[in-house]
Amino acid sequence: MKAVALQLDDRREIWKLLDRLTPASRVDFLKWCCRRVIAQGSPLGVQVTTHSGTTNETYYDLCCLEYQYRLNLMVACDELVRRVREI
Repeated sequence: MKAVALQLDDRREIWKLLDRLTPASRVDFLKWCCRRVIAQGSPLGVQVTTHSGTTNETYYDLCCLEYQYRLNLMVACDELVRRVREI
């Protein structure tokens, strides 16, 4: 799977959506993303171990999951939008 090339507006929108979540909700979202990586067949056990839940940290970790473990960012963004709409 090829990494998605995000435009500046896309990156800003993802950051703004993450910022609307609580720190605990951001960690839960990252845990969901890690389970997706494992389900996609990653040979490594990807998990959230220590995380403060800041928006910047969550955004960085999300990008790392995409680039290093080939997380399907479009699916992750759909889940992020769903979580924000539930607020």
